[in-house]
Amino acid sequence: MHPVPPAGLAAHVAAPLRMEVLIGPPGSGKSTWCAEHRSERDLFNLDTYRLWLTGDATDQTRNPEAVAWQQRDLHAHLLAGRLAVIDATCTVAWQRAVHLETAARFGVRARAIVFRTPLHLCLQRNAAQDRVVPIDVIEGTWAETTMLTRAGLLAEGFADVIDVSPRGPAQP
Repeated sequence: MHPVPPAGLAAHVAAPLRMEVLIGPPGSGKSTWCAEHRSERDLFNLDTYRLWLTGDATDQTRNPEAVAWQQRDLHAHLLAGRLAVIDATCTVAWQRAVHLETAARFGVRARAIVFRTPLHLCLQRNAAQDRVVPIDVIEGTWAETTMLTRAGLLAEGFADVIDVSPRGPAQP
């Protein structure tokens, strides 16, 4: 005789995998990976909404509006049954919880995609960008990413966890 799963578990396991949450510091390769592996129409990046609202992806003066706009589009996307890819750092639990709650509300499962890029490579890539992120921000989000485990992310509610290996020059 097989044990009976807890209430709601069978429905969760049968739910479609329709959300991917990218996790990693700036410069880890999240946006590049998206460009190579996912359709642009499935990407949700708050910087895009800030750019559309203010003309500057770094301008956070209208963040509440940008977040609301992104959430509205994300909800419509999930209702249409499309894969939604959250392109953000999401290195702390409360950031991921927001997306997991959205996935649960729409009856879909979420996959965590963790970018395990060495710090030196994140810093090198950042320095080559038009919009440079402060080094302390990269160091902090990199440290947070290194603390994440598959078991911990599954315990948060992710249905699957994938680690992405870096591409780029080796450390000198």
